Amino acid sequence: MTNRNSLRKLLNFASGDVDKNFRIDLDVIHSTLFLTRHEQSSEELTQKMLSQSYGHNFERACTEYEEGLDESTGYR
Repeated sequence: MTNRNSLRKLLNFASGDVDKNFRIDLDVIHSTLFLTRHEQSSEELTQKMLSQSYGHNFERACTEYEEGLDESTGYR
């Protein structure tokens, strides 16, 4: 299991299109491999995503907010 960004980084690495170092942690639980991109801190990642994002259309299409939270900008 992985997310889209980790998969993109791996595919770019495999094609030789890498502009900086990155780290992906691998964990095996039972018979499932988890690939998790390692970041310096979640705050740095959030600020970077806000300034360089392609948008959040997938999240908007697949997320239902509780009543009164429809103006929220994120979730955990």
